[in-house]
Amino acid sequence: EEKGLLTPGATIIEPTSGNTGIGLACVKACAKEGAIVYMAARNLERAQEIADTLNAEGCNVKCVYNDATKPEFTQELFVHQYDTLINYLQAANPHLTMIFMTNNDSYIRRKTPNKNALVAQAAFVELAEKHQAALWDVFDMMGGLGSARRWRDKALMKPDLVHFTNAGYEYLGDCLFEAIMHDYQQYLKTKPHE
Repeated sequence: EEKGLLTPGATIIEPTSGNTGIGLACVKACAKEGAIVYMAARNLERAQEIADTLNAEGCNVKCVYNDATKPEFTQELFVHQYDTLINYLQAANPHLTMIFMTNNDSYIRRKTPNKNALVAQAAFVELAEKHQAALWDVFDMMGGLGSARRWRDKALMKPDLVHFTNAGYEYLGDCLFEAIMHDYQQYLKTKPHE
């Protein structure tokens, strides 16, 4: 806010849960400053109650479902919510360039591979095709369903089998950079010389 980056009418995309703890405090502070806030949440019902309360106070808070571990998670819902966000962003910037990163592999309660990861991956592929966007398939790069344990065994994933370690996030960043540079080099080879 002090640097002028948070101004009324700005859009904030909250990538983590926003209906508890520090995430909720961030959502409230940004919304009360006039920002449009997209609040990702695992408990959509609770998030919508919070959004309704803040919106009644003049804020502009929208909820996005953020939990592929729940039975009610569907590709259709996932795509619909991303479409809403993408349409909003494209209205603000018609020349928007996007790179979709698929979900990572994860486990439910450290015991069972999350089969909804396959649904989320398919949704990202659908979105990338629909919006003519780039796609980096993290799920596939990891090794697909059940690969989180191998990443944990290499100290790249935390014991919860959901989140990466610092080394894991750094490795992902390096891999993304290499993928972008590889494709850029391929583009330069095929680009007609001017």
